[in-house]
Amino acid sequence: MIPLYHGTTQASAEHFLRAGWAPLSGERGGQPRHLHLTTDPEDALRHAGEKGERTVLRIMVEPSEIIVDPEGGVGASLAEELSLPQGIPGSFALTRPIGPHRLSLHAFPAPEPQPEF
Repeated sequence: MIPLYHGTTQASAEHFLRAGWAPLSGERGGQPRHLHLTTDPEDALRHAGEKGERTVLRIMVEPSEIIVDPEGGVGASLAEELSLPQGIPGSFALTRPIGPHRLSLHAFPAPEPQPEF
């Protein structure tokens, strides 16, 4: 299994953590045919930030459940997209249903305290 990340709203994350995800289950917004995933949790956080949120899900997937993202992927194959150079996150689309047991909230390290002057 491959860990990938999805930036979303807190409400959508709660729904997915309870019910999982399936195509056409995008009633809470997003793309109903597939779920956008990335190899980089920071990239997923950026996508969540576009919605004014900071919620990132970690989703464990099988290679047979994903395709290179037709809107943002650059690799010609899954292998190419998974092995992009450092700093370029892979972009995928989940196309098959997954149960809630394969999703979890991704925990980012707490920010280091800034010195007071």
